[in-house]
Amino acid sequence: MMDPDEFELRERRCSLDMLQFGLGAGVALVGVLMMITIALMPLGLIVFFIGAAWVIAAAMMRRTGTERLRPHAPDPIDKLVGRGPH
Repeated sequence: MMDPDEFELRERRCSLDMLQFGLGAGVALVGVLMMITIALMPLGLIVFFIGAAWVIAAAMMRRTGTERLRPHAPDPIDKLVGRGPH
């Protein structure tokens, strides 16, 4: 069972991931709304792709975390709560 510190750190990480998804989706939505206005279509297209890339990057970071860079690295939360190798 997780101790309270570990639970809080994992919960904080999850809420930051959701914030990244929300910000990326919001930027993409602003891009779509700008594309509806014909005069702002080129800028809206750029803003949309920035938002879409943000969402994709947030999804990749959430899925892989540090495992992609260092496959055998310990979980950083385990280091913070004092478990595992340091």
